[in-house]
Amino acid sequence: MLLFMRVFLILLLLWLSSCQKQLDSVPPENEVSYQDYFPKTIGHWVDYKVDSFHYVKSSLDPAPIVTGTTYYIREWIEDTLHGFGLPYQYKIKVLFRKTPSEPWAFLRNISMQPLKDEVTKNENNLRFTKLQSPIKSSMSWKGNKYIDTSVNKIYGEWNYRYMDIFQSKQVSGFNFDNTVTVLQHLDSNAIEKTHFFEVYAKNIGLIHAEKHVLAKQTPTNGWDKPENGFSVIIKVVDWKK
Repeated sequence: MLLFMRVFLILLLLWLSSCQKQLDSVPPENEVSYQDYFPKTIGHWVDYKVDSFHYVKSSLDPAPIVTGTTYYIREWIEDTLHGFGLPYQYKIKVLFRKTPSEPWAFLRNISMQPLKDEVTKNENNLRFTKLQSPIKSSMSWKGNKYIDTSVNKIYGEWNYRYMDIFQSKQVSGFNFDNTVTVLQHLDSNAIEKTHFFEVYAKNIGLIHAEKHVLAKQTPTNGWDKPENGFSVIIKVVDWKK
């Protein structure tokens, strides 16, 4: 009996030690900065596959007209932008190709500005606040605060927030151990749906994003059968290791 108790106590201590190690590997929410999920190293790049779908249907059409395109982009942090004051902004060169076998072609330049508690990214002359520190489930922020939403009506005064923080996810067949998801906006009723979100992986950056602005004339149809609007799905396919 005494031997049994000793074995039991040893096993219990080993189990508690294992649990403690697992808990120690997860950083407290209030100590995690966005900067781990938004690299700013010059030379860092990430490649994406982009699937874009547009839906158009009038009351006279028996079915919606669906057009879809697939292409690839690379976002490459090329250099710092001088003359804009501090902190630095970074120039991101966006490259484009239609298939993985084609050479890259220049598409456009965009930029980002990492601040102490947030990072902004300028895309198509629109400035978004992508991430905010600290990363925790209670954090929310006005991600479109620099955008004139009266002109760019696709966007609103959305409250971005974190969800699925520090979770493992699989994207494009890759397993990512530590990711955070930013729910930018979700609004849905019987005939309209707007859903924007982004997923970031530690030390890599954006790995998955989706933008959906959809409508349907038949409320009983599921959202897998939209009749008007668009969907854009962006998924990582490679990055600088």
